[in-house]
Amino acid sequence: PELTISSSKTEQRARRLLRAWFFRRFRTQRLRKQLCCIETTSLEQIITWARTDQSRSKLASQLEVGRTERRQIEAAVGDPADSMQQVNQKWAEASLSAIRAETATRIRSGASQLAAFSTISARGEQFKRAIGSSLSSLWGWACTALSVGSNFPLESGLFDLVIVDEASQCSLASVLPLAYRAKRLAVVGDPYQLPPIVSLSDQLLQAIATQTGFDNDDPILLNEHYRCHPHIARWFNRTFYKNELDVLTEVTEIAQRDRAICWRDIQGVAERPPTGQSWLNRAEAEQSVEQLGELLGSFPTVGILTPFAAQAQLIEQLAKQRFDRSVLKGKDFVCGTAHSLQGNERDAILISCVLSPGMSENSAFWVEKERNLLNVAVSRARRALIALGHPAMSDLGNPTLASLRAYLRDEVPQNDGSAKPFAEFRTDSRSEELLLDAIQLRDLAPYAKLNVEGYELDFALLEQGIKLNIEVDGDQHLDSRGRQRRQDITRDRVISKLGWTVLRIPAWRCHEEIDSVIDEIEKARERLLIETSPQTLSQSRLPTTQGKR
Repeated sequence: PELTISSSKTEQRARRLLRAWFFRRFRTQRLRKQLCCIETTSLEQIITWARTDQSRSKLASQLEVGRTERRQIEAAVGDPADSMQQVNQKWAEASLSAIRAETATRIRSGASQLAAFSTISARGEQFKRAIGSSLSSLWGWACTALSVGSNFPLESGLFDLVIVDEASQCSLASVLPLAYRAKRLAVVGDPYQLPPIVSLSDQLLQAIATQTGFDNDDPILLNEHYRCHPHIARWFNRTFYKNELDVLTEVTEIAQRDRAICWRDIQGVAERPPTGQSWLNRAEAEQSVEQLGELLGSFPTVGILTPFAAQAQLIEQLAKQRFDRSVLKGKDFVCGTAHSLQGNERDAILISCVLSPGMSENSAFWVEKERNLLNVAVSRARRALIALGHPAMSDLGNPTLASLRAYLRDEVPQNDGSAKPFAEFRTDSRSEELLLDAIQLRDLAPYAKLNVEGYELDFALLEQGIKLNIEVDGDQHLDSRGRQRRQDITRDRVISKLGWTVLRIPAWRCHEEIDSVIDEIEKARERLLIETSPQTLSQSRLPTTQGKR
């Protein structure tokens, strides 16, 4: 029953009763009756409850003020995803304009020095001197590591900052001339991709850095990935990068029927080529060319990669026999080991693994030892990835290739155009557990961890044509300013383009105000139901599941 006395009034009366001399017992019983308490409740317990209730009411009032302010800010700012996109575009335009203006000013101021480039050969000391005299006008230069010596003066601290890109392929010998010319050195590379032929120990590199006076700062992970379809990126993100990559690939332009991500078993036999070097697998080579015909008709650019040079030569030979060279050139076709596409990409990649029970243990061990080759090969594929390999791959001493086979066969949805989203029905935190229980108590039908085009949604309502994505955000979803991470905003934009409405719920609200959260979800659901047309309702499809709660 509803109380007829406020908590503040209750506290006042209880405190007076503690000091009362007359009719204290009778008056206490009457207070308990008004509060619907049990007869054994003490005045001290009543006071504690009253103070707690007042604190809770005050907090609720403060939360309501915060929600009101948030709604006012959202009304003024608009959709955060659209606003962020507009800000990014304006920032890029302003930055480009500033760079162009600065460059034009410097070119005009150094016209006399720059004019020398048109009258001298691009080789020799005269050209190097011309570059040296133009450094005061042109501050930014791009070149290969090997061309530094022939183009720039050998002067200590010549550049304020030198950036070494694709540094995993640079040897120390090629980097030292760059470091000598640099006041500061930024090294950008991926330790899980292809290394240079010459390698040195970390201890020796640290000793050289110390002797040359460089401070060895802690590395920074550049964790945003925009190249591969999320179904492709999920495997190497988990296998090589401990799921630390934020995969933010735009997938709306990649229709499901226009991609292929799968493993195909080939009962081939590995053999030595006539030269006795490397390995090849004729059955895989022939099937690779068959698959190539389909890929050439579906994708703008195509590549075939394999761990062994002999296999690459055989596949390229068969491909040139079957297809017109102009067709292959028009598709920017490349066939080789992973080295041939380091730092590059193709819309479709086919991988021929070659391994089979006939291969020597040393060769199979070498493929596993050089597992970074497989990381590079898989991560070259933007939209399509087809791997050809032996069905007994798990028994061939190569756990990395075996894990790729298991992933492509068992975890990636079928790509025949009819695949439905699938949900794992799991929760990853106590906040998610509370929200899932509360949603189910309201007789809603949530899907937990629904996979949509490789993006995993915390919860989803997918009924009668509506698509509502509910994300539970812990502190890790806020940046240093306490604002939504830019990566989350980018992800929401991708999900929205797939037809979803994204609703983000701070994790603390699942503990403190779960009823308000559910009310908010139901209002969003009702709004979407009203907006959904009858035509859309007739086309809706429910996802399949991989388990149930």
